[in-house]
Amino acid sequence: MPTPDVDLVPFFDAFLSYASADRGLVEPIAQRLAEDQLDVFLDSWFMQPGQSIPKVLLTALRKSHKVLVLMTPRYFQSKWTEFELNWNFVETHLASAGARPRVIPVLLEACKVPEEIATLKRIDLTGASVDAEFRALTAVLAPPSFSLQSSPVPPGPPSRYLGDFVAVKLRRFCGFSARRAHEFNVVYGELVHNAFAHVVASDNRVEVTVSADPNQVILEVSDGGTGVDLNAHVDAPGRAASSDALPAPGGLRLVGALCEGLSNDVRDGRHVVRAVMRRERILELGSLADLPAETGASDISTWLTGRLEAHARFTDPAGRYEYVVIAKPRIDHYEAEGFRLLLRPHRAVGPGRKLVIDLHDVDYISSAGLRVLMLAHLAARAAGGAIELVCGPRVAEILDLSRFTTVMRIYRSRREAVQALADP
Repeated sequence: MPTPDVDLVPFFDAFLSYASADRGLVEPIAQRLAEDQLDVFLDSWFMQPGQSIPKVLLTALRKSHKVLVLMTPRYFQSKWTEFELNWNFVETHLASAGARPRVIPVLLEACKVPEEIATLKRIDLTGASVDAEFRALTAVLAPPSFSLQSSPVPPGPPSRYLGDFVAVKLRRFCGFSARRAHEFNVVYGELVHNAFAHVVASDNRVEVTVSADPNQVILEVSDGGTGVDLNAHVDAPGRAASSDALPAPGGLRLVGALCEGLSNDVRDGRHVVRAVMRRERILELGSLADLPAETGASDISTWLTGRLEAHARFTDPAGRYEYVVIAKPRIDHYEAEGFRLLLRPHRAVGPGRKLVIDLHDVDYISSAGLRVLMLAHLAARAAGGAIELVCGPRVAEILDLSRFTTVMRIYRSRREAVQALADP
């Protein structure tokens, strides 16, 4: 069951506008959407005795990205659904003509639909293709990116709600792994804790801004102070603040280890800490000699355990190549998009430069993964560079059958690749 406090929820993916007589039809839909990790406003979940009904409804409507008009013959006879639909239709739907529409008609029972709604494309849950229509509905409610603008955070345990909320959205909308979403929550908790600890005053207002897409999430935490030496806190474990009993490194040192970018400044009299986290974490290697041997249990995924389960990358100091190790056992249909995003910064390989992709510990690659490799190869070749692969016997067989051996160089062992790169 969601939190009963509408004010705590940063935004709703959908507001369910329905007639109270249809509650028995609507509650299973709301539950199914909630089980699909979508935050929906259902009045019976949030309305508390003594609260002003119009005030709560307007607050929820303003926070909702979409409004689902759950249509039955009884819907158009209810005064409250008329209030919800008219307010939202005039204030948001018609006012944002040309933008993504917020009103989504959903037919629950056959009925006469008013003209202003009849012209909108609807979701039909009355026919034989209910599952397909429901998938279309959830796709509309789960865009690939989202943002929060200056959301105030309460002190103490209630502050964790917003971190949990964003972590779920990172997984549901942006394709972050469970581990990476958890790491965001750790960073959020540490920075919020530090913001409250930085300014010990009753009027200290801590605010959070989030911008997320399938590539990365940017978190900004601001407080009422004038700044601290962030680097000193990150580098000195004795002075690091930590809100959890985490293994060393803890506190801000842990934040620095989890983020690809960490900075702070003062804007408009407020101290702002900015953390950038990529969807796929990459461990920077000091040398290719740091890679593990290719024997038994010392494969890359075991080796990376305790190193935040990141992929690994080494950049040649002479600028001739980059070597990227993929720490996934499978690159199937579900992992292909993350694989594409991981390779995207390297696709414009310059003249004479190469990208070596180490798939040695990948056991399986699907046609979707092969397509990512081929597109990266074509982009690199067009820029005058090259892509080379390292793979074990299972993936080597797939690449042989797919004739990849005719278009790019493929090393059959990590040792062979490292030796070739060592020869100028």
